[in-house]
Amino acid sequence: MDVEEANRSSRHRTRRKVGGPMLWFAVLGGIVAWALHILVAWSFMEVACLTPGRTTVLQFGGTPGLTASLVAYVATGLPWLTALLAFLACLRLQSRLRREGEDVLSLERTNLLIVMGIFLDLFALAALTGSAVGLFVLEPCS
Repeated sequence: MDVEEANRSSRHRTRRKVGGPMLWFAVLGGIVAWALHILVAWSFMEVACLTPGRTTVLQFGGTPGLTASLVAYVATGLPWLTALLAFLACLRLQSRLRREGEDVLSLERTNLLIVMGIFLDLFALAALTGSAVGLFVLEPCS
């Protein structure tokens, strides 16, 4: 009985390692970062490019604001890094899951989430890379 209880407790510990907040960040981190990129970059560019000749945002009265290109670069670079970290977290979780070697239904579900996260993160990275290429080719507000 002691050996069986030790096996059950070790399985329970490995499930905690694979799942949890890191799993949800790995699966949803890239897509959420891309969605926030779309909202932030589009709204700031829309405000900055509304008036011809005005290329600053967050400018009130006589205070200097941020340039539209700086906001666009930051609003693209930070989500790209977040999506990359989520992709790397998926790969790390997948390697950790393969080391388990057990055929348990919850581990199969976790593997499905991880594979789905890999594809979602790759899609987000491709979309964000396309946005970054567009920023280097075209000047914001042009």
